[in-house]
Amino acid sequence: MMHATAALLSNPTIYLDPYIASIVPPVLTCLVGKHLGPSHVSDAINGNGNGNGNGHTQNPLAHFPLRDLAASILVNIAKRYANTSTTLKPRIARTCLKYFLDPGKPFGTHYGAITGLTGITGPEGVRLLILPNLKLYDAILREGLADESRKMEAEMVIGAIMRGLESLERTAVGRDERMVNGTGDAEGARDKLIEKVGDVMADRIVASGRAKLVSAVLENDVSL
Repeated sequence: MMHATAALLSNPTIYLDPYIASIVPPVLTCLVGKHLGPSHVSDAINGNGNGNGNGHTQNPLAHFPLRDLAASILVNIAKRYANTSTTLKPRIARTCLKYFLDPGKPFGTHYGAITGLTGITGPEGVRLLILPNLKLYDAILREGLADESRKMEAEMVIGAIMRGLESLERTAVGRDERMVNGTGDAEGARDKLIEKVGDVMADRIVASGRAKLVSAVLENDVSL
């Protein structure tokens, strides 16, 4: 279904403006849906025995490419139809933010929400909507990383967050790459990073060894 939707959107001869409001909801479902693909219940009924109890097949990462595709479709829709529907982009962003901030949702949903939010809002959205919530989200990441059955999905979410933060780094052209208060290396800024994004993301940012990324994350000025 998502490939068909992408094909329709890429066809310049089809006038889709009246149907965008109907196209967005199923794409959002594929982005942030809790259960994508056959559930462990249906697997048991069919005798496959491939369920893992979390609503996905035996491969816990099988649903992530679908979420990536859905995110790319939403970004395409937002870019093409933002002028004809001024509320389209904010509505999609609010939906993604709501799912990201719901601690009861699984990592797959959080991954889709973060990926969609990053794509829809760009670096400023990352700074205003994702970055301020990472300190609280740290507890969820630590819990997931400590659980072997959820660790791989938690790592996928960490990757999505890192890609969002890297968008801040890419827009930091011309900024001083020295750390806050003159600290010359990423390790020296670890305490400041922990205060802003929590232990897990601070460790990943420090491990990247990229001074410009650290500087971008700790930057307080927002250019709107």
